[in-house]
Amino acid sequence: MKKSKLSKVRRIAILRTNSGLGDLLVCLPAIQALRYTYPDAEIVWIGLPWHKTF
Repeated sequence: MKKSKLSKVRRIAILRTNSGLGDLLVCLPAIQALRYTYPDAEIVWIGLPWHKTF
């Protein structure tokens, strides 16, 4: 079976600029799915300063 071009993904950036806690919580399953699908990729969160403390 031929591998997809996406199988070589090394970095994933997630940009979140919404300030709501609900928006942050809703996107967590998608981030978990990315981690499961691309276990060797570096996932970088680009968000608001308070996201880091959360």
